[in-house]
Amino acid sequence: MDYSVQRAADYLLVRMTGAPTEQEIRAMLRDLQAQSAGMRGALFELKVAFGLSLTSTKELVQSLPGMGFPAGYRLAILLLDDAASRSAEFAEDVAFNRGIGLRVFRDRAAAESWASGKAS
Repeated sequence: MDYSVQRAADYLLVRMTGAPTEQEIRAMLRDLQAQSAGMRGALFELKVAFGLSLTSTKELVQSLPGMGFPAGYRLAILLLDDAASRSAEFAEDVAFNRGIGLRVFRDRAAAESWASGKAS
């Protein structure tokens, strides 16, 4: 898996490509958390070969609060294709049930607005 992180006005833009593993995503999230000061959220652009298993997805989402992201931090997942849609949509369900701010989008403007805290 490859990724890059750029700062936008109110959020971090993360571009992910390739074939992700749970360990690579955890490492990327630790890196992202270290850069999150002063940001309202992060927008993940996903164009990956496949999504994680549902078990890995659940464990990853459940671990987000312990990674140190600030309360109210928003994680917007923008699906650029359908390869990770099942995993991403399951992640959204798991996050909702645990009060974690993670949503899945197919529309860039809506994802940007939500990640920046401008939309509820």
